[in-house]
Amino acid sequence: MAQKKNRSASHPPWRPNYLEPGALPDVKVVRTNFIVNFVSLSLCIGLLVFLGFREYNASILEQDLEALQQRISASRAANDRAVRLSTEFQREARHLEQVVAFMDKPILAHEIFLSVAAARPRPVLVTSFSLTPFREGRAPRAVTKFRITVQGTVSETPDRAAAEVINDFRSALAAAPELAVMIEENRLSNFVRTDNPSVFTFNIQVVLDPQKQGSNR
Repeated sequence: MAQKKNRSASHPPWRPNYLEPGALPDVKVVRTNFIVNFVSLSLCIGLLVFLGFREYNASILEQDLEALQQRISASRAANDRAVRLSTEFQREARHLEQVVAFMDKPILAHEIFLSVAAARPRPVLVTSFSLTPFREGRAPRAVTKFRITVQGTVSETPDRAAAEVINDFRSALAAAPELAVMIEENRLSNFVRTDNPSVFTFNIQVVLDPQKQGSNR
């Protein structure tokens, strides 16, 4: 009994002093520091996941952009090649149209040249001769015609002026058998004196319509 009394005397009964909060026992079920740490860790993990997902999407978009750029480059090269081929085709088609137009209403170019040569007066020197087909009017009523261009020089003679010689040349062209049935236009488009006062340059344009040849026959 004496030992119980001594133990009771050395350990007096404990009663909380509510006037001293620091001396009161901690009765929290969950500590505030643990909640704060848990929330902070969750935010950090969420931020890392968000940033990682954002970087992943950026990487995918970059790859898609590179693939799209490659497709654009390939399409541009193919388009440039197609445009170049189309331009070449159009140029060759124009040449083919000229050939078809020439064959559609054929005239013998060498006979035309011989007619021009035969009609040339002696003072006339021909330096250029061309026979060019062209289309006049709109499809489907467009017709094929030919333009003769004769260029050269003409010299005055003691008894004849250069203008008279050129007029005789034009008259001879209009009367030539191979040309007369087709001539639609016969004009002097250029007549200029050179440094030599007695010599002139000229340009004669003659338009032929082969359909007139067919109608006269």
